[in-house]
Amino acid sequence: MTEQDKRPVPTRWVFRESFNPDGRPKGSKNRKTILREIAHQQYQVTQNGIKRKMSLLQIVVMSLCKKAMEGPGSQAAKEYERLMDQYDPEATHENAGYIVVPAYISPEDWIARELEKNKTRKPPPGVDDIDDDEVGWNNNR
Repeated sequence: MTEQDKRPVPTRWVFRESFNPDGRPKGSKNRKTILREIAHQQYQVTQNGIKRKMSLLQIVVMSLCKKAMEGPGSQAAKEYERLMDQYDPEATHENAGYIVVPAYISPEDWIARELEKNKTRKPPPGVDDIDDDEVGWNNNR
């Protein structure tokens, strides 16, 4: 028998018996949920003469950004920088790849390059009715 089982029966913990029966009732919201709901409430805002809907969170961050623009040493600038450091997504190097984009080439250069390539290529099968000089095929038959 363990130490816990040696206690008198009325003081032992019973399965499915709550430790805090007078705790927060089911369905009530904690502070984080309440703040999230308030931050995502939509308000109608006029920006540059255009009416649009924005969340309270967007409005607060935009006003913080506007105040941060006033001076780099201001408290608003420091707070904005702290928020951006904390929530700005960082570049990841895991499973990263590269997009290869060809360099710009003028149409004349492209034609010259392709004509040069066609000198050593054989024509595809069934292309006997086209004049080889027009296409640039070098027929080595």
